[in-house]
Amino acid sequence: MKNLKTFLLLVLISLTYTACDNEPLEGFEEEGNNPFGNSLVGTWALVDFDVSVVSTTEVGGISVESSSLVDGLPNPDYNLTFTNDAFFTTGSYGYTATTTVNGITNSQDLFLENVTGAGTYTATNTELTIDGSFFTIEFQGMDFSELQGEQTINYSISADGQTLTFIQDTTEVNSAGGATSTSTVTGSSTWTKIDNIDTSCDDATAFAEQAEIAYNNNQDSVNLCISYKSALEELIDSCGDSTGEIQSIIDGLGNCEEDDTQPVPVVEISLTAGTLPIEFDLVEVVTVGNILQVTGETSAANNYSIYFEVEEGATGMEIINDTFVLTLSTTDPDYFPSTQGFDDFTSTITENGTGTLVGSFGGVVSNSSGGDLSLSQGTINISY
Repeated sequence: MKNLKTFLLLVLISLTYTACDNEPLEGFEEEGNNPFGNSLVGTWALVDFDVSVVSTTEVGGISVESSSLVDGLPNPDYNLTFTNDAFFTTGSYGYTATTTVNGITNSQDLFLENVTGAGTYTATNTELTIDGSFFTIEFQGMDFSELQGEQTINYSISADGQTLTFIQDTTEVNSAGGATSTSTVTGSSTWTKIDNIDTSCDDATAFAEQAEIAYNNNQDSVNLCISYKSALEELIDSCGDSTGEIQSIIDGLGNCEEDDTQPVPVVEISLTAGTLPIEFDLVEVVTVGNILQVTGETSAANNYSIYFEVEEGATGMEIINDTFVLTLSTTDPDYFPSTQGFDDFTSTITENGTGTLVGSFGGVVSNSSGGDLSLSQGTINISY
């Protein structure tokens, strides 16, 4: 079972920072990992943000279009603080999230409170590379895990030092398994500077406290671990550590590598519809006679569901096709396996024993309105 995914949107956002004061651009000093971007250092308040991902996938002559849009709601209360080599986020904000797949649209307003985050960054005179995330986005079980990790964006600072602009406008083309996908990513966000900092002992203490809270909320996060260590190291530089207590905490964090011994949560049914990954984390198996009736839904606020039947103990190909139904909307027709003669829907059940059902599926599904949708990476891994 899974929780709502967080979407690390740095690769998607273009960030615009506008300072309130009229001070000239600070001189460049080679400190920490920020030798060229010292004007970043300080605290910035979020004004607005938005992001758009538009994708088109061609499979066997069938074109599947999808889009994901995130638009920030007015009056956020969310701050971003840069030190010389780390950043910290705290506060609340809202947004409208909308997904559209082949004309079927789902939209929802969400508001996140008491959000905290942390990460590290390096800067050159033209690029900012961030390991971490400025935002947490939760919506309808979408999986943007491919956007996690280190991200690099070009930036420029205005001549008067008042505005810092990052722009993201990219197009990527990927081909795999006979399918070609083209994705265009654009976005923007605006922040207003509210405080300059000199990383005093008080500032360093506040940063370390923010990083500790973020890390304690998710101790499995490598990024948050690294950020916490960075904040503690800055705390030593600014305040000292005569007792060795801070260094002891740093040593206890180790090298912040992922623990491969931790169990990986099992997603019981998943698929990719066009280019939109969907994970069904609410799965129910009902036995009627010798038939297993399987229903999957998502815990997110959407109308996605999947249904199929299989005889208890049966394995083989195409044995769920006659009962397979995919629902993506309450107003549009359901999708059923296509048998048009190209990229037809196929399925295989490989394991069907006591309390276990394992298999895979994929191909084109169609609805009564003439709509076609390509499914890929369909996975069944159910324990009941």
